[in-house]
Amino acid sequence: MPLSASLSLTATKKDLIEVRQFIEETGDKFGLDPELIARVRLAIDEAAANVLEHGYQNRPGVLEVVLKQEKADLVGQISDKAFSFDPTLAPPPDLSVPAPLRSPGGMGLTLIRQALDEMRYEKPLTGGNCLIMVWRNVFHSSNAAG
Repeated sequence: MPLSASLSLTATKKDLIEVRQFIEETGDKFGLDPELIARVRLAIDEAAANVLEHGYQNRPGVLEVVLKQEKADLVGQISDKAFSFDPTLAPPPDLSVPAPLRSPGGMGLTLIRQALDEMRYEKPLTGGNCLIMVWRNVFHSSNAAG
């Protein structure tokens, strides 16, 4: 049976510590490499922080984090009820411009993209957003549950 775990909460930025703990505990339960857990924590933490800051404009909002095994891949999902925003369409920052001269923002999405293998966006019919993050071939025969 494939591995799966989820966390649902009405969150503010102070609740990001609970999201990080969920990722670390779930990564341990799934038998993931500590380096991979750190990359997953970075990507999901940054995505959740973006939802809370930009989507909910620093007000409490519904956040659901799911980590699951799909064959050899680890899939993370962050769902929210904020206004629709597809981060896969956001252009990367122009890193050729020195940092002090760049427009603020955009580096979080760059960190997310660097920490994973694939990022997809789905717009649920009920509104909000679902960001899907994939780490390829992390489950091997020795620790694969499905």
